[in-house]
Amino acid sequence: MTQTEEHAVYSVDGTRISYFTVGSGPAVLIVGGTLRRANDYLPLANALSRDFQVHVIERRGRGGSGPQGTSYGIEREVEDVRAVLEQTKTPRLFGHSFGGLVALQVAAGDPRLTQVAAYEPAVSMAGSIPTTWLPDYEQLLRRGDRRGAFAHLVRGSGHAPAALSRMPFRCTKLALAVGVRGERWSQMASLLEQSALEHAEVQQLDGQLLRYGSVTAQVVLMAGERSPASVSASFPDLERLIPDCNCLTIPGLSHTAPDEGAPSEVAAHLRAVFARRPATWC
Repeated sequence: MTQTEEHAVYSVDGTRISYFTVGSGPAVLIVGGTLRRANDYLPLANALSRDFQVHVIERRGRGGSGPQGTSYGIEREVEDVRAVLEQTKTPRLFGHSFGGLVALQVAAGDPRLTQVAAYEPAVSMAGSIPTTWLPDYEQLLRRGDRRGAFAHLVRGSGHAPAALSRMPFRCTKLALAVGVRGERWSQMASLLEQSALEHAEVQQLDGQLLRYGSVTAQVVLMAGERSPASVSASFPDLERLIPDCNCLTIPGLSHTAPDEGAPSEVAAHLRAVFARRPATWC
């Protein structure tokens, strides 16, 4: 495994943003999803590192980065990513889930970004990414029922297996407690409040697609064949709005492919995507 180095930069509001670097060559920045930290994407980064220098941002509210803060919103996420892009002079961006939404928001305001790949970005159209579960989730967090909040998220997000969604709620909660535990649960449990704010941003941005028409980067929207149709509901509109945009469905993959399901396979597709256009930071 290639050696990983940790670096840091300060965002516009003074928040420390940590990021990890592995490999050498043309630069790529990875932006992860909700309930995820940078370490979840190191297998993907390592798979790419033989061809690229890969940076993985530790989004605010995680690890060595500062807190989300009282003024949290998508604007802070965009500022954080831009700070890393500017320090690393990186023209290529890959975002997964909520990180894909952030990546597209960055691309809409920065012409220096030349290539963007977004795997099932959290771009919602007419409620295609459901958030009706969010009030119950937040209430359970306030009560200290973190397992119950997590069960609401899993059932409400649309990614849960059908059998898990059909169970009585208490059974879903118990099944998840058995299936998600140890270090994996500790990390997810520590990010539940952050996830609430991130999903609120998805809800607020629902249907607001027009600004993506200003994207000048080459964009590839990626989805797994086994994921629910809701994850790609916005793709036709994005493809029409973004001047250079293509869609790619990858057989056999699901929503968690970039971080835990099939990082090597996702890396193979990213190599092909990023080989399409020479890119430099201007």
